[in-house]
Amino acid sequence: MGRELTEKDRSTHLPNLSLYLHSLAVYLNTTGRSEEAAKVGEEAVHMYQELLEKDRNTYFPNLSLSLHELAVYLDKTGRVEEAVEVGKEAVQMRRELVEKDRSTHLPNLALSLCSLSIYFDKTGRFEEAVKVGEETVQIRRELVKKDPITYLPHLGLSLHELAIFLGETERSDEAVKIIEEAVQMRRELVGKDPNTHLLGLGLSLGSLAIFLGRTGRLEEAVKIGEEAIQVSRDLVNKDRNTYLPNLGRLLQELANHLDKIGRSEEAVKVGEETIQMRRELVEMDRNTHLPDLGLSLCSLAIFFNRTGRSEEAVRVGEEAVQVFRELAEKHRNTYLPSLSRSLNDLAWYLHKTGRSEEAVEIGEEVVQMDRESVEKDRTTHLPKLGRSLNDLALYLDGMGRSEAVEVGEQVVAIYRELVLEDPETHLPQLVVTLKSLADYLRNAYRDEDASKIREEISTSVNASPKARQRANGQELHTVLTYPSSSGCTLVGRNSTKSAVT
Repeated sequence: MGRELTEKDRSTHLPNLSLYLHSLAVYLNTTGRSEEAAKVGEEAVHMYQELLEKDRNTYFPNLSLSLHELAVYLDKTGRVEEAVEVGKEAVQMRRELVEKDRSTHLPNLALSLCSLSIYFDKTGRFEEAVKVGEETVQIRRELVKKDPITYLPHLGLSLHELAIFLGETERSDEAVKIIEEAVQMRRELVGKDPNTHLLGLGLSLGSLAIFLGRTGRLEEAVKIGEEAIQVSRDLVNKDRNTYLPNLGRLLQELANHLDKIGRSEEAVKVGEETIQMRRELVEMDRNTHLPDLGLSLCSLAIFFNRTGRSEEAVRVGEEAVQVFRELAEKHRNTYLPSLSRSLNDLAWYLHKTGRSEEAVEIGEEVVQMDRESVEKDRTTHLPKLGRSLNDLALYLDGMGRSEAVEVGEQVVAIYRELVLEDPETHLPQLVVTLKSLADYLRNAYRDEDASKIREEISTSVNASPKARQRANGQELHTVLTYPSSSGCTLVGRNSTKSAVT
């Protein structure tokens, strides 16, 4: 009826129709119908733009609100680039409103800035996210001074988000300071209303643990991580389906930190609990949670290997490979590097348990995958191909097969190329690969060729003290590719980020 009335008398009924469409879009969004909300929201914006031309003072606030809401709907439907542009327009309008009436419109400006910073983050524009996030925090500090009861929760949220953005730009030391302030505020809020604010505290504690780990403060990371897990367990007890995924992420991070400080037996225990939870989540929603299960299996295999339980490492590593094969079948470009990594680790575990034939077979598959990746992006994947060829040569040599020489020569050729691009990083690795090639040549009774390689090693070592350290008695696989929990990640998914947001 509103449309019919508007068609008969547009000037009289357009304001009411605009308001109705705005309200309808909000309702559609709250009921999970974001696509419809975006469509209706766009229509409301167009109507308010028309009204603005006739009465700017009256309809300017309405248009700014409709733009802000439309950006939210666009973000929810995956149209984040459009959300950025609409969000920027909402911010611009609300700045103008603040200039006219600061006390009334400043909270809304903060809200639109907060949303815009998130859109920037989602589109990979991290520096812009930091800049807008810092302005949001500044405004909300001002609001807290006037009304702490109302705005302290908003400031805690903005500090949390700013820390995430700083982490994206590798400013982890700054992120620690900001997230510590967020934790302090949220502890205060939990003391007043635990039911409302416990989730926020748990998320900020989890973020703090991750950033402490990134800055090398691993003992503190473990302590804070354990507190975050306790908070998350309390939430899971109230609503298991909602909060179980976050508890799984926190447990995974704790296991990684325990492993890094040498508490690998505890890492195994926590890793096993993580997998149990993620199996439960996979039963609920396989498509969403299977990648995380693969990640946790990969990590647990590493922890088993670290504690000398090689047979169990093989068993769990085989399951991780099976998971990533399934994922790579559906999304090859996304999960091929993760499949390659899990296969590479499995080959090492097999090698350690004396199953050399299987290690070689898997090593050859890894090399084939890495060659495919190099064809698509040589700069990114060439070092990984060098490492996988290096491992294959090691396995072949361990079996007394002369093919180790040919593969070792390919490894050296790759690192010669890499040294030209970044000598500081790759010269030590070149020295190690030359040392291995000399060993393979000697084992193949090519002593003269081995001597020439050793002469080159001497020259390279003299040119780099770092290379000298790497060449003195370290096992080749340890130098280049020894499986580590920090390297067991999902390509195409920022697992760390998912644990902190």
